[in-house]
Amino acid sequence: LLAHCVGAGETAVVAATVMKLREIGAIKRPLIICPKSLVAQWGTEFRKFFPTANILVADTKNFSKEKRAVFAANIRNSDYDAIIMSYQNFSEIPLSEAYLEEFKESLTNREIQSKIDDAISKGKGGLSAKKTASAEASLKKQLDGLMNLSKNALIPTFEEFGFDGIFVDEAHNFKSLWYKTN
Repeated sequence: LLAHCVGAGETAVVAATVMKLREIGAIKRPLIICPKSLVAQWGTEFRKFFPTANILVADTKNFSKEKRAVFAANIRNSDYDAIIMSYQNFSEIPLSEAYLEEFKESLTNREIQSKIDDAISKGKGGLSAKKTASAEASLKKQLDGLMNLSKNALIPTFEEFGFDGIFVDEAHNFKSLWYKTN
């Protein structure tokens, strides 16, 4: 986690880290994800620091629905030093059905345990039945959406892309993700 203030060189540090990790063979297919408004800037800055680097920038033109399959094939069949895309584009990459089923199964087991724990702690601040049901329905809807994305995708799954290093700009956007707690 880099906690630089704005303008302190975070892009340069990430670019240098990516290039060094590629140089020593620690990663083969690094991915940098950032807010949509910063994708082009990341590409420009990366090229400024490493002019000979072979990078691919997923902007709105080359990751449009019509061009997504070609773009995906380009990623899989080329050896880029870095691939830069927005959070939104990243979220459109499906996960494999096998992974989603395994994840769903692990959540189901945790949900069952959570309900048991809630029943045991009844009257001690445990989640209400209504809140538990609502959270479960919301989670199921999200998982079903991911399953549909995976089944209807015209591009390879995340696992098939082979990204082995993911760098997230503005990671604070992910600090308050939902999780169930008592």
